[in-house]
Amino acid sequence: MANKKFEEAIVFYFSSNSHHLLFSDILFELQKLGNRKLTIYSALSPIDNEGNNLLSHDRFNDIELKYPGPVRKFYEIKSRLFRIKFSCTELFDYFFSEFKKIQPGCIVLGNDTGHIERSIIRAAKCLKIRTVLMQDGYIYNAIKSPFLLKCLKLWVQFFGQLVGRVPYGMMGCDTILCYSEFYREKFFTKKQKNTTEILVFGYPNPGIKAKGPRKLEKRRPVVYFATNFLTSVLAGFQKKRMHEHQIKEIIELRASLDKRFQKNQLIVKLHPADDPNHYIALRSIKNIKISTTLDLLQIIENSLFCVANFSTVAVQCFRSKKLCLVGSVNLNRGAFVNFIQEIPGVKFHNWKEFETYMEMIDHQKINSLITKQTRLSSKVINNHNKAHKKIASFLEEYSKANSS
Repeated sequence: MANKKFEEAIVFYFSSNSHHLLFSDILFELQKLGNRKLTIYSALSPIDNEGNNLLSHDRFNDIELKYPGPVRKFYEIKSRLFRIKFSCTELFDYFFSEFKKIQPGCIVLGNDTGHIERSIIRAAKCLKIRTVLMQDGYIYNAIKSPFLLKCLKLWVQFFGQLVGRVPYGMMGCDTILCYSEFYREKFFTKKQKNTTEILVFGYPNPGIKAKGPRKLEKRRPVVYFATNFLTSVLAGFQKKRMHEHQIKEIIELRASLDKRFQKNQLIVKLHPADDPNHYIALRSIKNIKISTTLDLLQIIENSLFCVANFSTVAVQCFRSKKLCLVGSVNLNRGAFVNFIQEIPGVKFHNWKEFETYMEMIDHQKINSLITKQTRLSSKVINNHNKAHKKIASFLEEYSKANSS
């Protein structure tokens, strides 16, 4: 690797710890091919509060990992105005200098909405380096009016690179890789002119190898994947209220579980960008544990089943043949109603429906629910077992074409 030319490099940017899961198998395949220098710029340390380090495995020993000082400094800035100014100056200058030195064949991101990602994309465009956005979650087009969508595109084109909120997939990455034709159409509707191709590869992480029909071990914990309403733009101005509704939903979930699975611990898995202090109200509830682990595969594999609302970790459950019930009893309101309708999987809209599923699980009928889940999720997520290998091969050729 040390003798490879810089123009043969591929750069990945991890804007959240969930990208360790999204990119890890692709990076492993690229490393096995051995034809590209691989560099990761990470916003967050891969070491979580429970001591897990997802990049310490031997298979990643040839990958250069950087924690940019300007990125850490950006997160220390509290003022939104100063953050914007900082991203337009020091952040942009840092990435421009880095990419000019490395001359990567392409830059791969899992997100294009944050100020750091925007600085990366602007620096790449200035240096004529192509960027690839890899889908990392559900896509929902809230704006249905063609006129309003056109106005939004103009806003993003002229101002969105610097200020304001930018919808996912609209920052003009050259290429977008997505889960399915279902999502390709959504990206195509709102893409900028700079985006020249949208390709379908499927979900890139193969997940846990399914062991076929399993005998239920009823003492395993139930995992609830929480959404970081207070630290994301998902809920907009409703974020405090939506967070309160989620807390209420978790408490009601525990009460519903007590009817059949009283001894099963309820693990509330937080988003990597979430703050455990936002969940103090749950600490007094019996048999609830707050988890910040990054090792999603382990927590999924060890669970009896999972529950999610808007968390795209549910996709990993689908890939791993682990039941993940999708429900938003207290969150199914306002602009979220249509969003929830488009999320794939086995859903419950009230606690009576949820308890019907609990009865099925209690009577060893979980595999029929998993079969239903696979059928429903396959409509919007292509479950290609070798998607990560195909993406790795694509990126290798893509970066060579860019550097030639």
